Amino acid sequence: MPTLKKRINITIDKETDKILNLLAKKANVPKATITTRLLNDALELEEDFRLGDTAEQRRNDGSKYILDRDEFWK
Repeated sequence: MPTLKKRINITIDKETDKILNLLAKKANVPKATITTRLLNDALELEEDFRLGDTAEQRRNDGSKYILDRDEFWK
């Protein structure tokens, strides 16, 4: 059955493979599903870090349109 999802090939070490297998078995889902979930989580974290770095830089540069936490929640 064809899929509309993009496929990629990755190389992982034995320990990572073992962990992915255990997680997939515990969640009763295919290893590809666990891998996709973990990759999506990692991408969201990376985005958060980069946005945080950008916000910190803007705050340090004295940008006037950036509110600090206390002003934002008023």
